[in-house]
Amino acid sequence: MKKETLEHDTTVVIYTEESEELTKEVFIYLQDLNGDGELFFNVDYEVQHEDGSFENGNGMESLDIILDAYGFEDYNKLSSYFRYMYENDKDAFSKIVSDVKSKGVNLSIDESEGF
Repeated sequence: MKKETLEHDTTVVIYTEESEELTKEVFIYLQDLNGDGELFFNVDYEVQHEDGSFENGNGMESLDIILDAYGFEDYNKLSSYFRYMYENDKDAFSKIVSDVKSKGVNLSIDESEGF
């Protein structure tokens, strides 16, 4: 799979909300950060407010570490699990992060906000 299509092809939307005040989305996907074939699992959220302000966050760890922690053989099973557990949950990002941490895996978390 080509690097430029990997994120698009593996993106699974867990939660989405659209209102007059904001648009929010929580999704998971894979990345080949270094171009060496090592895949990283990502969970992201993006919030865009009506006033132009935004919030976003990302949690990331090696896919192999995540799969080992959950006992799943591939990303499809992992993504199905997260979709089943947290689909349509407005707190999906923090719950997925907590779920992964409960398996003994510390995701690298990066969050920001601005205009």
